[in-house]
Amino acid sequence: MLKISTVLSLIIIDQFVKYLAINEKLLFLNNILNHTTCNPYISWSIPLHGLLLWIFIIFALGFLLYVSIKNNFPYSLLLITAGAIGNIIDRLHLNCVIDFISIKNFPTFNLADSFITIGILLFLWKELFQNKKK
Repeated sequence: MLKISTVLSLIIIDQFVKYLAINEKLLFLNNILNHTTCNPYISWSIPLHGLLLWIFIIFALGFLLYVSIKNNFPYSLLLITAGAIGNIIDRLHLNCVIDFISIKNFPTFNLADSFITIGILLFLWKELFQNKKK
């Protein structure tokens, strides 16, 4: 139950912050949050859209579900799941993903992207380093 609550909480936080970014309510962070964009592509603005995009999303979610079940839903995969769902909500609602965090010389991103990145790093760390100790 805690894991489901974690995912739902992260999704709500992601969607709320995106709402604030769209409505320019985050002006106090104007130095890094000043480039709100509607990104129709996937990570790093790779131009994948239309039917091919949805095939990729379905394949990625299926793979994520398979790996999650196989590994008893570790928190790293819950972060990835929350980020993926947050971005899918944007895609279904807006036909793009809202990106709003802009750091010099780096692509604009959002909290969901951060959840996915952190989750992948934690998962890889566990798989590469912690599993070798067993």
